[in-house]
Amino acid sequence: MIYKISVFILLQIISLSISKLSVSQNDFTHAGYGFSISFPVGWEMRTRFPNNIVVEGYDNYMSVTVSVYYDESFSSMTLKDFDKNELMKDILKSSKLKFKDFIINEYGESTIGGRNAYYFISSYTNLTTYKVKKKYKSIQYLVLKNEYMYIVSGSNIEEEEIDRFSKIKAILSSFSFTN
Repeated sequence: MIYKISVFILLQIISLSISKLSVSQNDFTHAGYGFSISFPVGWEMRTRFPNNIVVEGYDNYMSVTVSVYYDESFSSMTLKDFDKNELMKDILKSSKLKFKDFIINEYGESTIGGRNAYYFISSYTNLTTYKVKKKYKSIQYLVLKNEYMYIVSGSNIEEEEIDRFSKIKAILSSFSFTN
């Protein structure tokens, strides 16, 4: 189970490293998966996979992603059923296959959308849309609700003189469950 989750998270990290120019509205609600999130004007919302909602921003290469992973066994589990340390080791191992310099800077327990969550902050190098290597910083929250695992993530290109990460955290804090 942990391996499946870490592979899914790796796909999430890969999708976070993409930036795109576009304009859109402000709020997004997904009635089927029961969540909403607010994002800045000028950001686009699109579905990359049937279960993956990607909100991308062109301003300073920031992106926010909400992914929903279904597994019947989740309905009888709580977050505590996953060993946080083992999960982080597995995420680190699988992510290093794609990003050689991938590191987990911090991880622990938190809340998002009013529910308990695990989170981790990572850094890695990836190519931008323009094929330029840049250092990314990412935060991901993992939360269980019924038979679904929600992975709520934000990423940006790191530049020392600009603090975008606080903006990412503010956007993620708008995530809520609607049912």
